[in-house]
Amino acid sequence: MRKSRVFQNYHRHTHYTNPKVSDSIARNEDYAKRAAELGHGIISSCEHGYQGRYIECHELAEKHGLKFLFGAEAYWVNDRKEADRTNCHIFLGARNEKGRQAINDALSEANISGFHYQARLDRELILSLPPQDVIVTSACIAFWKYNDVDSFVEQLHDHFRGNFFLEVQYHNTESQRTLNQRILQLHNALKIPIIMGCDSHYIHPEDGIERDDFLVSKGMVYDDEEGWYLDYPNGDEAYRRFAEQCVLSHQEIIDAMDNTNVFLDVEKYDNPCFNTEIKMPTLHPDWSQKQRDAEYRRLVMQGFDAYRPQIPDDQVQHYLDETNREMDIVAETKMSDYFIDNYHIIRRGKELGGHLTMSGRGSGPSFFTNMLLGFTDIDRISAKVKMYPERFMSATRILQTKNLPDIDFNVADAAPFAQAQKDVLGDDHAYPMIAYGTMKKSSAWKMFAKSQGINFEIANEVSNQIKRYEMALNRAEEDEKGDIDPLDFIDLEFHEIFKRSEVYQGIITSWSIAPCSYLLYQGSIRKEIGLVRIKDNLCCLMDGKWAEVYHFLKNDLLTVKVVDLIYRAYAQLGREPDSVNELLQLCPPDDPAWDVYKKGCTLGINQCEQPGTSSRVGKFNPKNISEICAFVAAIRPGFKSMYKIFESREPFQYGIKAFDNLLATPEMPSSFCLYQEQQMNALNFSGLDMSECYTAIKNIAKKRVEKVLAYKTVFLNGFKQAIVEQDGLPPDVADEKAHMVWQIIEDSSRYSFNASHSYCVAIDSLYGAYLKAHHPLEFY
Repeated sequence: MRKSRVFQNYHRHTHYTNPKVSDSIARNEDYAKRAAELGHGIISSCEHGYQGRYIECHELAEKHGLKFLFGAEAYWVNDRKEADRTNCHIFLGARNEKGRQAINDALSEANISGFHYQARLDRELILSLPPQDVIVTSACIAFWKYNDVDSFVEQLHDHFRGNFFLEVQYHNTESQRTLNQRILQLHNALKIPIIMGCDSHYIHPEDGIERDDFLVSKGMVYDDEEGWYLDYPNGDEAYRRFAEQCVLSHQEIIDAMDNTNVFLDVEKYDNPCFNTEIKMPTLHPDWSQKQRDAEYRRLVMQGFDAYRPQIPDDQVQHYLDETNREMDIVAETKMSDYFIDNYHIIRRGKELGGHLTMSGRGSGPSFFTNMLLGFTDIDRISAKVKMYPERFMSATRILQTKNLPDIDFNVADAAPFAQAQKDVLGDDHAYPMIAYGTMKKSSAWKMFAKSQGINFEIANEVSNQIKRYEMALNRAEEDEKGDIDPLDFIDLEFHEIFKRSEVYQGIITSWSIAPCSYLLYQGSIRKEIGLVRIKDNLCCLMDGKWAEVYHFLKNDLLTVKVVDLIYRAYAQLGREPDSVNELLQLCPPDDPAWDVYKKGCTLGINQCEQPGTSSRVGKFNPKNISEICAFVAAIRPGFKSMYKIFESREPFQYGIKAFDNLLATPEMPSSFCLYQEQQMNALNFSGLDMSECYTAIKNIAKKRVEKVLAYKTVFLNGFKQAIVEQDGLPPDVADEKAHMVWQIIEDSSRYSFNASHSYCVAIDSLYGAYLKAHHPLEFY
């Protein structure tokens, strides 16, 4: 059987296409599968107005044995500095990494100096692209809007020579036939090669119905698309359409199709953004690792000397030992630059008037050296709640999993610290990240119902039934969620029409600036990653998933109201906030601050504001920092099987001496397995290596339930054996206790806090309680 003629579909669009004018519901995976099915060789990232989520195309190329083509169908005007909304189209594809960076740079500049409703290139920017490294085509009919565009065609031909093509398309419309005739005249007169562009917006002709419904729901109508082919055909069908159009000769059709194979010559893009090595920016690129480690140690010891007067004399050596242990981990993992960078960023942010929480967030405060560097005011060594440095960072974690250290900075206002990142690293090396919004079941149904003109009462009833499904899903145990089917909540008569809406679930419908995530990168972000403008702000084209998988440095600057509230209250008092150590000294068990919790006067008190939580904390009646820390951890879903015992203050032990001793503290003598670190201890007690324990806890933190449950058999067998060997308990008793502890770990897969994070939010809560009890006017 004769194979269909092969071409390369470089001009295509997916649901990632410019969310401002999204007009496709196809996915990159659809194009990769279709290319592989037809024996084609590329997957392009082409989208309207920008480069798309091109990392996905890179991944799919490797998965399906294709070449990745970095491309964009950009908007252009004669002069980007004029308020011109002509917005012609042009296709830009990168032959190599130099070309890819040049396109990124030009599109970034279009967002900076050429933005007028859309990011727009102009003749100057397009002709600044390196001619040997970029492939340019005239794209669709929208290229030809200006009356003098033929002169620009000559300029493009003179500049890009053999890398400039006039794009012909096979649509069965008079306007396309007329344009193709005009293109052929230029082709013959100027010897500019022609190339076939599909301009695909979906894969198969029947998929057009779903796209039309999507457009109708958004109130978008393209009258000029009548007669257009927007699918991804095979070569025979593409030829047939040109032949039916009756403009191009047989040889011209063959040439236009064959010329698409120019994209098979694209080189693999050699850039760190496509590999999974750790990418750590440095302020000292000319220094050796040894010099960077020495600088990190100098900054830490500088902090130690400043803190030394607060350390009891008999504890100095212990503090030094712990400090050196942490510094050794940083040196072994070659992570000194992370701490040097953020030391200067946080310092500069404070100089710019920024306020950093006195406590912290996440696992960062469990490294004492982070306090010495100014990232937190918590001394984990003297803290009454045991914190584990391994939860923040260990040599095993960094070297084996390539996970970077991660200090989340809670701030009163992110702007000073965001500016500090640019001041310290350079303007082109720190930008906020992008976030994509997707359709869920409910929004997909509403969109579909609107497009079909479904009766309001019916559409609303199905929406309510979907809400009942979502409520049941939220209330279900994790191991039960997979058994909950939305069709069980939807009336049988609506099943088929609801199923038709499922195709829209997961479709990208918006983009936004990530609320707190910033990319810090050694290279040029505008050239190597790319920038887009969203509303009035620039952000880079990297999202959180990309940064995590490819090991980029992402800083989180989270604006938290309670931080601003605390600083404002102390400003009203005319003094700097008390240190954490000072706060704890100001709040002994009999201090009125604890009555704030007992009486339920918790409006404005971190973690305790909601009526249900206010009632629960009143019953528990915390009297010290360990107890309020334990409370904010205990109310998480991961501790629900033990909460009633905890709240009633019944003494509790597992009756496993070695294990109980791991969990109990003087201020919390009961052996509750509350925190992620204690769950790590339990897993380690069962025989799992600590690196594996960290992986399990990471899965708990990310709510990857199925990965946590995979440890059940290994845990039960190992824990039971450890009990029998260390405590001499009978096997049946040991088995019962192993299942009791496992239940806590299984519950924790629905989310639990780590100890340092609990301590941080407890400290923030106590600041509020102290201010409210002693300085109520300033607090409000």
